[in-house]
Amino acid sequence: MLCQGAFGTFLFRDPSDWQVTGQQIGIGDASRTGFQLQRSMGVALTGGGFIEPVVAPNVVRAIYLNGIVQDPSTYSIDAATGLVTFGSPPSSGLIITVDFTYYFRCRFVDDKYDFENFMYQLWQVKKLAFISVRP
Repeated sequence: MLCQGAFGTFLFRDPSDWQVTGQQIGIGDASRTGFQLQRSMGVALTGGGFIEPVVAPNVVRAIYLNGIVQDPSTYSIDAATGLVTFGSPPSSGLIITVDFTYYFRCRFVDDKYDFENFMYQLWQVKKLAFISVRP
């Protein structure tokens, strides 16, 4: 009801896919200050996989420039988009990596679900479907 059926979105933490460590998000060029949080998918597979942007970060544990932890006062993170913005652009060639947890922004597939009250204050639903969406 809070999501108004399929209209609103909610954040979902997948118990098997919710964090990355040492994820590269860019390389400094001495002019760019914004970098999108992202995660690598399937890089161990034949063909190399792909990069997916993360638009609903939960906790950013650390940001590194060439493996050196950066002070959180030197950057900001937009929780609605996953954009990391540095106060001053990272120098050319510095590899930017991040350790963070994230959510998936989702919405329900249908506007209505049939819940059954099978015991006092206990409810069940046979099927509850939702999909991941981009903002």
